[in-house]
This record gives sequence, C-alpha cells and structure tokens, in this order.
Amino acid sequence: MSPKRNDRVAPPPIEHEWDVRFSTTEAVKGWDELCNAAPGNTADAWRTMRVTD
Repeated sequence: MSPKRNDRVAPPPIEHEWDVRFSTTEAVKGWDELCNAAPGNTADAWRTMRVTD
C-alpha cells in the first residue's frame, strides 16, 4: 500500500531498533483497527516490536 496524503508517518528506526513493516494489505487494515480500538496498547506493542530481539 503506497503512502497517501494525510497518512501517518512512522519514525525511522534508530541504532539497535527494528524497522517494523507490513507484509500484507490485511495487516495494514488490522493495524489501523487496533490503533482505533486500543491506541495506548497498540503504541506499547509497536515500541516493543521495535526493540525486542
């Protein structure tokens, strides 16, 4: 899915962080649904995915 106007911009990974990417269009839709339903928990999950080996 190509970025469009008004799409969110994820910050780039810094040293020792993972670059989290979607593998399917369904994952994009599911992630957006999670962000709307539980924004705090989704933000915590995203931070955890960035730093966990």
